[in-house]
Amino acid sequence: MDMYTWDFALIGYGDQWRRCRRLFHEFLNMKVVSKYDDHVYKHSRRFLSRLAETPDGFLGHTQL
Repeated sequence: MDMYTWDFALIGYGDQWRRCRRLFHEFLNMKVVSKYDDHVYKHSRRFLSRLAETPDGFLGHTQL
């Protein structure tokens, strides 16, 4: 399964769908997602800081 060629919402029900769902819930459940809070806050502050310095570069900031 190539991570860049599948779309979870468009996969027909079957073995591949069940594997994708299992992986999705393994890495994105409430207990695991909270581990990423520090990372999210750090990058959110960095994004807002860059945006405050150069608001005209909004599109460039969102691509980072």
